[in-house]
Amino acid sequence: MTEVLAVVNQKGGVGKTTSCINICASLSKTKRKTLLVDLDPQSNATRGCGVDPHALNHSINDALLGRNETEQCLVPLNDLGFTISSVEGSSPKVSIFTNNRIIIIDTGIDKMNTQKNLT
Repeated sequence: MTEVLAVVNQKGGVGKTTSCINICASLSKTKRKTLLVDLDPQSNATRGCGVDPHALNHSINDALLGRNETEQCLVPLNDLGFTISSVEGSSPKVSIFTNNRIIIIDTGIDKMNTQKNLT
């Protein structure tokens, strides 16, 4: 069964990114398949995991816009035990806060869950 956790708060500097990275690392240590989707335009979770978002060939934007399969936008973090997908990379920044974009995210993640082992 797939579970989705979202950490949200309008206030900055309250530890959302740090919490997400630590939750993913902790869950992966219990052998759970874990995906961290970094939708922050500054890609702070991606950077926090030691990945340079500018060095990525594909980003989550590519999957959202249908330019690439979701799997192509994932970066396995074997040393941390989970997978991340960043909003930056080679794609232009786009607004993702419309209903059809959220549906695309859900569809992509659901498709991944049934077709691919994330870690």
